[in-house]
Amino acid sequence: MNSSTKRDFEITRITRQNILTTIKELTFDQVTSIPNGFSNSILWNFMHNMVTQQLLTYSMVGVKCNLDQDIIDKFRKGSAGDNSISEKEFVTFKEKYISLINKTENDFHELQSHEFKTYTTSYNITLNSLEDSIQFINTHEGLHFGIMMALKKLV
Repeated sequence: MNSSTKRDFEITRITRQNILTTIKELTFDQVTSIPNGFSNSILWNFMHNMVTQQLLTYSMVGVKCNLDQDIIDKFRKGSAGDNSISEKEFVTFKEKYISLINKTENDFHELQSHEFKTYTTSYNITLNSLEDSIQFINTHEGLHFGIMMALKKLV
């Protein structure tokens, strides 16, 4: 793994820690609230980041993701507003938020040994490699962190 990719993982961890800090004091009702004019909640954006990270790494090389398929289906691109996890499950996912990045970093060399499926994101960026995905994840998570910060002001 090159130093740029190591830095990308570090940035993802920092972003996720900032997200956890931002939502720390919010109630479950607040994180599941969908304000007028929005189609998703803080919880959806939080979970969507986890799901997308898994899909853009493990799934793009044909390896099983570290999240259950029902969670992936509820929070993947194209889903909207689904808050159908319990408060207890949300607490568990908050505990996994950083460790899933650590696991991906630990699995990186094994993931690289598989063929990467080229993918063009809705951001119109074509991902041609696992390194491209790791780098793009930071753009994606930063976008959703910004949405969560806006939502926090409204809940």
